[in-house]
Amino acid sequence: MDLGDTKMEIIHTPGHTRGHLCFYFPQEKVLFTGDLDLTRIGPYYADRTSSLEETLQSLERLKTYPLETYLTSHGKGIYDGNPAYVDRYLNIIFAREEKLIDLLQRGPKTLTQVVEEGIIYGQHPGIFSAWDLSLSERGMMIKHLDRLVKANRVRREGDLFTCF
Repeated sequence: MDLGDTKMEIIHTPGHTRGHLCFYFPQEKVLFTGDLDLTRIGPYYADRTSSLEETLQSLERLKTYPLETYLTSHGKGIYDGNPAYVDRYLNIIFAREEKLIDLLQRGPKTLTQVVEEGIIYGQHPGIFSAWDLSLSERGMMIKHLDRLVKANRVRREGDLFTCF
């Protein structure tokens, strides 16, 4: 988009939601990442239409832009343009997955048992503001379990998940 003195590229970055967008300002070397907020808690992909795979792909794509600054909608808000921030954010996803695999290697678990383990928000996270974090934990663990089943790293037998 040409905004006069400022140019802006709209980047479709699905994952958090299907229609999530980021906005790149090439002259200023600024990337507004919206809800891909680079916080230490990690990415959110628990909505029904969220996609873990698309979150990963979108984050990888964001690392390709030459930047001086990331701007986010939540958390710290302003980060220097070092792609290591995106790598750290990506690694949170992989760390969640490894914790899930470790849990399942100790024995089969139901989805409820996985959620109760609190891999993302800790055990018994309760309600934060008006948001029940256990619902978010459940939504994201479903996405991880589906991904691991498709990758043949986890097996589902009825209501139980276990590692191969």
